[in-house]
Amino acid sequence: MTRHSKRTNSKFARLSLTLALLLTVCESALAQAKPGVTPNWGTTDIQSNPQVQPSFRKSSPEVKPGTQFNTGVAAIEAKYKLMGGPGGFMGAPKGDFKPAANGGTSRMYQHGLIIWGPSLGAFQLFGASLAKYAALGFEKGPLGYPTYDPVGDMKTELTSQFQKGVIIWNINAGAHAIYGPIYAAWLKSKQHFKDFPDCGIPLTDEADGPLVQGQRTRQQKFNNGTLTWESATNTVIVNRCGGGGK
Repeated sequence: MTRHSKRTNSKFARLSLTLALLLTVCESALAQAKPGVTPNWGTTDIQSNPQVQPSFRKSSPEVKPGTQFNTGVAAIEAKYKLMGGPGGFMGAPKGDFKPAANGGTSRMYQHGLIIWGPSLGAFQLFGASLAKYAALGFEKGPLGYPTYDPVGDMKTELTSQFQKGVIIWNINAGAHAIYGPIYAAWLKSKQHFKDFPDCGIPLTDEADGPLVQGQRTRQQKFNNGTLTWESATNTVIVNRCGGGGK
């Protein structure tokens, strides 16, 4: 056999050995792979790398970046920045971002709350109105999520609008919520129909009233009268709003 033939055979032998090793590695990788699972190359665990998306680091363990929760976090951070951040009206944060009902997000601050509801936006609450909202169960209560920031005069009267009602704070009457059938009737009174004058601001919270036909009622007093929901007929009775009779 010539020297040229020997060198050629040696090259082929080395090449065959290399191909055999590569085939062994590939077969081993395929044996470990799970059917239908895409390899996760280059992803970063936020919990192990504090430099990645620090705004989301303290979210609940079951929440991962890119979820609706973190959409709320981003909206709250933007709202907070717009309000001046730590040196603004809300002051410094008092806790982490927290998941809220139906996919929402909230965060408490020194002087209030910013809460984000899906498809609604991030809105602020503070003072006596926030205390009333908390007493009613926040977004899980009868009001749902806020839909606007408080409007009015911070020294005399503020109205906070929600999905299912309002909280009105007045310097003399305090903060009271209106919701349910009484809220629907109160809204009608705000339209100033001749047969249903404006009932004004609430002076009390909704509470149990006297039984009618043996059935419970719910009653709320306003500065221009009283609204009473009767469960027996599922109607709201107006007493003396705008000076009118029952």
